[in-house]
This record gives sequence, C-alpha cells and structure tokens, in this order.
Amino acid sequence: MVQSMRDEQVLDFQAGEEFAREVFARIPRDALGGLLDGLATKSRWFQETLSLEGLSVLDGAKARRVLRKIFGTRRRADQLVQAAGVDGLREALAALLHGEDRVVERFSQFHAVLGSAMGQGEAIDLGGEALHYVFPERYWLWTRWIWNPRTRTGALRLVVVDWHMLLAPTPGEVYQRVGEAVAYAEATRQSLGVFADVQTSPSPFLPDVFLACLYTLYLYTTLRMRMSKEFTKVLPDPWELMQRLLGTYPREVEDA
Repeated sequence: MVQSMRDEQVLDFQAGEEFAREVFARIPRDALGGLLDGLATKSRWFQETLSLEGLSVLDGAKARRVLRKIFGTRRRADQLVQAAGVDGLREALAALLHGEDRVVERFSQFHAVLGSAMGQGEAIDLGGEALHYVFPERYWLWTRWIWNPRTRTGALRLVVVDWHMLLAPTPGEVYQRVGEAVAYAEATRQSLGVFADVQTSPSPFLPDVFLACLYTLYLYTTLRMRMSKEFTKVLPDPWELMQRLLGTYPREVEDA
C-alpha cells in the first residue's frame, strides 16, 4: 500500500517545508504535550466505550457522547442518534471495529449502512474517528477536514501533489488511499523535523496534530484573503480551532 504512493511521488515536500515554518510559528510549543495527552485520553474513552463489551450496553446517552467528541458530528449529535437509531449505531460500529472482513470492506459497509441515515459525510467522520481512536496503532484518522471526497478539500490537499490519488470507487478504497497519504504526511513531518524539539514519548497522534496544524493554517489563510478583517476577528484562535478539530477543546470535552 505504502510502496504504491512512494512510486507515484505524490507528496510535495517543498510545499510541506513552507507549511512547516508556519506551523512552528503558530503552535504553542509548551502546549503540545497537553494536546497529545488529551488525544490519548480520548482514545482510551473510545476504546472502552466502543469495545464489544461497551457496545453491548451502548445507550442513547453514550451514543450522543461519542458523536459529541467528533468535530464533524458534534453539532448534530442528537439528530444523528435519532436518525440512525441506537441499535443501528451499535450494530454498524460493532461490524466496523470488530468484524472479520478487511477494513476496506468493513468501512464501505459501514458507510452504506449509516450514510443514508445520518449523512455520508457524518458517516465518514464517525467511522474514521472510531477506527483510529479505538485502534490508534493500527488505523489512521480520516475526517472531512483531512479529506472531503465530495468537495475535494482538506489538509491532505496541502501535501499531496495530485489529489486524484485520493479518489476511488468505494468509501473503503478511499479510506485506504487516505491512509497512504497520511503515512507520507507523517514521513514529511519527520523529514522536516516538525515537533522534533518537543520532548514527547512516541505518539500515534502526532500525525493528527500535524494535519490539524496544516488545515488550520490553510483555513485562516483562505478566510483572511476572502473576508474582511472585522469578520475574521470573530474566528476562534488558531490553537483553539486545532483543539476543536481534534475533539479536545476543554469546554467541549466537558460538554460532551
């Protein structure tokens, strides 16, 4: 899987270096460890709640909390639980996370089952976050802010030379392509030394933080070019937006 993208030379390392300089200027260096700790805490909660045992007792309140911890589903959590149903969410998540088929098939089936009920975009966000935070060492993060196949936007557009590489016939195949691109985004981060000065233990969540940095930078740059200074003043601080994207913003964590 990874070799195919190496052969295609899909990552724009020169662009990555330019963005890396902006990343260093924007992120509070002394806060990175706390952000990684927050992601680890989120992961442990997902692992407990979405284990086979946890899913067996999943109720409406817990299903709502799952959706409230995900940026793309947070605001519509109540409506999405009602639309998909607790039983529907429980069964779809159990098949996605603990089924025996390959993850490509499991993701496509998950998307087919929940996409029509709760929306295709929301199904991507839920499926991608569930896989990654339940099995952070095995699966990568895919949300629409990382790659939105409908609008063809997201953080990966900043490091992928040819975004057509992220297109595929099925959601599961797109998930696989995203995984390849995320792996090489992580290789870019390491080769550029981004976060190398931060003393942290190895974390499977550093790629998430790097992509959130890039997307935040892209979003602010784009909005400031298109909107008035008065309007952009009401936008969240970049550091706050990063935490919101990753589902670790303190106020939202307490309100999940």
